Amino acid sequence: MIEIAIAHFVSNNAEKILEVMTFALMPAREAEQTI
Repeated sequence: MIEIAIAHFVSNNAEKILEVMTFALMPAREAEQTI
């Protein structure tokens, strides 16, 4: 039951998590391009 709830939570928030991760990685990518 707990595993199902966690899986449901992750599937619902996967898109938000991906947005946050890409947003966090954007400065690093920009820094690599400028160098």
